[in-house]
Amino acid sequence: MGATTFFGAPAAPLAIRINAAAAGDNTLVAAAVGQSTRVYGLRVSAAAAVVVQIKRGATVLETLNLPAGTPRVLELRELPYYVTGVNEALVMNLSSAVQVDGVLESATVRV
Repeated sequence: MGATTFFGAPAAPLAIRINAAAAGDNTLVAAAVGQSTRVYGLRVSAAAAVVVQIKRGATVLETLNLPAGTPRVLELRELPYYVTGVNEALVMNLSSAVQVDGVLESATVRV
């Protein structure tokens, strides 16, 4: 019998809590040998206005301008919003030291 799949990933996405306050790069999902991360949903909010960059390794995938206290939501969906390369970390870069909280819905797949 084949493995259970969720939208082409080997398992349902994991909900990963986001809790970052340091300016610069904050690793959301560490690089894993022979694996890639797929992001199917994201909810983030900031205590003060901040620019957030979602990155695969050093490559910027998207820039989000978060106002204070207003959540940004990427609804859970079938196609991933972001996909890292094999052996690449998923990173959130903050333009300043501001508390950012949320949830990342992702799956790591062996490639």
